Order: sequence, then structure tokens, then C-alpha cells
Amino acid sequence: MGWIPQEILTHSSIGGSLFHSGWGSAIETLQFGNNLVVLPFIVDQLLNARLLVEKGLAIEVKRNEDGTFTRNEIAKSLHLDKQWCWRKERSSELNKRVKKDVQPNMTELKDKDV
Repeated sequence: MGWIPQEILTHSSIGGSLFHSGWGSAIETLQFGNNLVVLPFIVDQLLNARLLVEKGLAIEVKRNEDGTFTRNEIAKSLHLDKQWCWRKERSSELNKRVKKDVQPNMTELKDKDV
């Protein structure tokens, strides 16, 4: 199986995304109003994850002191709780703002040879 198209994130059954916290993936996930569970590995992913968590847009998978993590920590991060619901409301709000302010500009850029 190859890559799955990002449009899958628009499906109503998708409530969130576990990903490495690359900036492109963060933007795509937020634009669809989904929750973010981040598991950064290298370079900018660590900074992106910190920013998203500090802004209340993501939950980070906890790691051990040596950087390892367990499937139980991933499961805990994915667990739906009151905080998660708040994040869903916040990401839905951001989704509306992206559609209003960003997408028209992206379409305009697409039409140009940039």
C-alpha cells in the first residue's frame, strides 16, 4: 500500500491524527479541524511539537528518559477526555479561520506559477 491521500482527514470518522509533527502535516490536520497527537523525532519536529502543545493544539506522546516510548503511552495520548474535547472545539475554530483567511490565498498562489 502506498501513501493515503490527505483528503482522508476530511472524513467525519477521523477525530485526530498521530504524526511526527512536521509543519506541513500540522497545517493539513488543523485545516480539517482534527486533533493532533504528536510524536516528534528529528530537527524541526521537536520545535513544532512544542509550539503546538504550548498553544493547546496538540497532545504529545510521553517518552522515557532515553527517548523510547511504549504503545501504552500512545494509547494514553489518544484517550478521549475533557481536554481532548476542548482541543476539538479549538481545532474546529481554527478550521473555520483557515477556510476563511488562508484557503483563498492558497488558491490564488496555485493559479500562479510560483
